[in-house]
Amino acid sequence: MIGSATQAFFINNLGSVLSVIVIIVSFSSLLKTKKTFINIPFLLATIFLAMPMIVFQQAKDMKLDTGLFFISSIVIF
Repeated sequence: MIGSATQAFFINNLGSVLSVIVIIVSFSSLLKTKKTFINIPFLLATIFLAMPMIVFQQAKDMKLDTGLFFISSIVIF
């Protein structure tokens, strides 16, 4: 990547955090739900983070798939 493995992990984790923020904002504006017991956008973001493909990329892999997902989702939003 750019320099060291630390920078690659930082960029990967930054992309995943930004992806979660985009998921929450986009589903909040899409659903426009009123205050309920369960917050649906946060539930969907938690499900996204719990998927094995995201957990593996955050823990072991240094690919930029979550960053690419962030860029793709912000363009669509």
